[in-house]
Amino acid sequence: WLLDQGAVGTQAAKRNAEVISDDIAPPSPLADITLGRLLLRNGLITFDDLRAGRHEALSDVTMSLDWPSTAEAATGTGSFTLRGGTVEFNGSIGAPLRLLAGGSSSLRLALASTLLRASFAGNALRLDGTQIDGEATISTPSVQRLVEWMGTPMDTGSVFGAGSITGKMNWIGSSVSFANATMVLDGNTAEGAIAVSFGGGRVGAQGTLALEKLDLTPYLETFQAALVGGGFWPITPIRLPLAGVGDIDLRLSTDQVVMGRTSMGRAAVAATAKDGKLTINVGDAQLYGGHAEATLTAEMIDGALSGTARVKVDHIPARIALSDILGLTALDATGSATIDLTASGRSWGEFAGSVSGGATVLLADGILDSVDVAKVPAVLAAGAKDADLSGSTSFATATGTLKVADGTVSSEDFHAEGETFAIDAAGKARLFNPTLEARGVLSLPATDGSAAAPPNEFPFMVTGSWTAPVFLPDLGRPLQRGDKQPADADMPPESPRG
Repeated sequence: WLLDQGAVGTQAAKRNAEVISDDIAPPSPLADITLGRLLLRNGLITFDDLRAGRHEALSDVTMSLDWPSTAEAATGTGSFTLRGGTVEFNGSIGAPLRLLAGGSSSLRLALASTLLRASFAGNALRLDGTQIDGEATISTPSVQRLVEWMGTPMDTGSVFGAGSITGKMNWIGSSVSFANATMVLDGNTAEGAIAVSFGGGRVGAQGTLALEKLDLTPYLETFQAALVGGGFWPITPIRLPLAGVGDIDLRLSTDQVVMGRTSMGRAAVAATAKDGKLTINVGDAQLYGGHAEATLTAEMIDGALSGTARVKVDHIPARIALSDILGLTALDATGSATIDLTASGRSWGEFAGSVSGGATVLLADGILDSVDVAKVPAVLAAGAKDADLSGSTSFATATGTLKVADGTVSSEDFHAEGETFAIDAAGKARLFNPTLEARGVLSLPATDGSAAAPPNEFPFMVTGSWTAPVFLPDLGRPLQRGDKQPADADMPPESPRG
């Protein structure tokens, strides 16, 4: 066979599709010319895409091509080596010469390798490059390894593992899109449309997908394993591998989001990565019966991770949320909050220590277990650190503005009130250990029961921890409403001033 001459070469040199009756010079060679069978062993096939600047080489090519005549379909089977991996294939082309001349032809193709299994049935069109369109199924035991085999490093640990996609595929050049697709990744199943492009060592992905459940637990566990695997976690360097892979724009809607012990209901999530910056927006998510919105950003700047978090939650049952997230069960209330935080660091310890920002918190119709504020006056009078405060306290509202800086969360305007008491306090707590330091005033009704009489006020200090607070009398100046938080020197952490 002289593939660059005769019937095949003439058709390949043409620029437009033609039929036998077309008046095109040289005359159409679409007549039925007998060909036969072509066997190729240990061959080399090179492919150059001048527009995309890509060069590919298929080595160790073994192929059996049956093409009885130019008027019939061509079928073939064989194998080749691409980027160190062996790929087996079989397929057929319904009208090879028409395809070479810029027309369309039916196409069937199947590929199988260690990293990839794919099948396609549809049509191919050769105009400005080759385009294929039809039904396709692609599966892989590791999406990460497959993408890296195709030339884009990911380095994402154990996630982005087994995956598959089935749907109507359109492939043009280095871009492939799926419509009406079903996609599975790391156990999550989604339906919708997605388009992926490969070029210049980067991956681009755009899509709109719907899921019944989005389980993020594997990604959380991979993050935790990376911290432990790096040794002492505070000095573990930070990496953000996905942000550097390419440009991503994914819109997800799901009926449920699961992340470890935490679960959300219906949520809309938009994830984008552009120029190395990762942004995640969560809109109107159902969280423990309430609502949540969030915007998270992360990017590497001069080797350091810079991140922001803006979160708003409304009407959240505090006991369930705090139990799942922090393991705390003593507080039950309906909570709303706005949180705005930033952080930056080269290691996770540096990043955590740099967290700063603020929050406003409102709790309503709550109960605080393990502490009965009605017993506080007796405890303050006795001055005993191990006095019995057991019981519970019901309150109508509790509010505060929080400030986060230098590993500490503090408030200067905490206020709580119930049917028979009010508390005003200022204090701080450590983020990375459970210690508390606070001063406040407990106001109780007058002992004579007269509404006109001023309330009894009991200045107090709190030390200890969240789970085991210690109340002591504050023998210094009582904290008045509107007072700012005292300086550290004015707040003895373990004993009252004499």
